[in-house]
Amino acid sequence: MTTPPGRVYSPVMGNGFRGAALACALGLLAGCAAPRQAAPPPAPAGGQAVSPGILRISSTPAGARIILDDEPTNFRTPTAFPLPTGSHSVMLSLAAHRNWAGSVRIEAGVTTQVDAVLAALGAGSLGVASTPPGAAIFVDGEPAGLATPATVPALPVGTHTVQLRLAGHEPWSQAVVVRQDRHFPFQALLTPLRAACGRINVRSHPPQALVALDGVAAGKVTPVQIGDVPAGTHTLELTLAGYRPWSGPVVVEEGRCRDVLVTMRRLPAQEVGHARIETDPPGAAITLDGVAVRQASPADLDGLPPGTFSVELALPGAKPWRGELTVLPGRRTLLQIPLTPASDR
Repeated sequence: MTTPPGRVYSPVMGNGFRGAALACALGLLAGCAAPRQAAPPPAPAGGQAVSPGILRISSTPAGARIILDDEPTNFRTPTAFPLPTGSHSVMLSLAAHRNWAGSVRIEAGVTTQVDAVLAALGAGSLGVASTPPGAAIFVDGEPAGLATPATVPALPVGTHTVQLRLAGHEPWSQAVVVRQDRHFPFQALLTPLRAACGRINVRSHPPQALVALDGVAAGKVTPVQIGDVPAGTHTLELTLAGYRPWSGPVVVEEGRCRDVLVTMRRLPAQEVGHARIETDPPGAAITLDGVAVRQASPADLDGLPPGTFSVELALPGAKPWRGELTVLPGRRTLLQIPLTPASDR
């Protein structure tokens, strides 16, 4: 490099060396060695070595990350470290607080003190639940140290990414907005990994029994095969008009099919109930606990086990109706529903 007349070139003032000097200065605190150079830098005019300055920085509250000249560092406040002479930009970042930004002028052999006060952001909380429970909770990529169901407290106001991880299930994530002094609950439905699932092949004698798994109606009748069931122990339930409800545990293994054959026991006449469903206008399709009934309204349903059933009625030109039907032993229940035309508001 050719030095202009009357000037002594110093790498301390060159852009490339300044970046390397900054990296080296930061590395000294982390215990790294200075990079090798082909030749020692020439001394500045007067033959005196230029010493770096010292930046001493603290914050209230402490523990803020330090970003220097737009480059993240591994330092947290309070701390002190050497810096090349000149102007530097400083930013401090701390969760639940506003970023602090400023600039400093470093002089050779001088300690420059920075005391920053970080303004607190508003905070809210999240109520995180999942089906199935027990998933590890991560917020913005960091583990919360909690498992569902749980409350994540004191989150800064703004948008955060919540991730849930549970063995045997697909990772789940969603962006949520935290509002000041508000609690936001939500429920996540985790999808089982196909490789970690099995199947249940269900038959009954007699057939046409309604099937429910873990308390959720499958909307199917026997014989039926239920796929994508997470490995583990599950509760299978069968109901059939005129027969006692059946319930029992079923163990599902990964990649395997479990066969279940259930012999239903007939209920005594005094223990079964009956129902009649009428609609105005008639002709509505009837769904009972998620299973279509072969008859349209009006329909007589005999031999029902006592209990409460979910009912859905659908008729072209009318609004769908959803409700419940309670059946009592030895009694006939009448359900009369006037259907509303779909055009009505």
